[in-house]
Amino acid sequence: MNKFYGPDDMSFKLVYSEIEKLAQNAEKILGRRRSPKPIPMDPSAVCNDKLRQCTVQMD
Repeated sequence: MNKFYGPDDMSFKLVYSEIEKLAQNAEKILGRRRSPKPIPMDPSAVCNDKLRQCTVQMD
């Protein structure tokens, strides 16, 4: 993370809204990381051809 010299720092002003969003969504983001959805490894369980090809390549 960049070093900021205060609330009037131009770099801080450029990224402040993103830092704020990250902080507001932190609990939801961490929840998804702690409880990830399983990756379907059975190509027949996948609903479209692009996803099916992807799972075949991952196997």
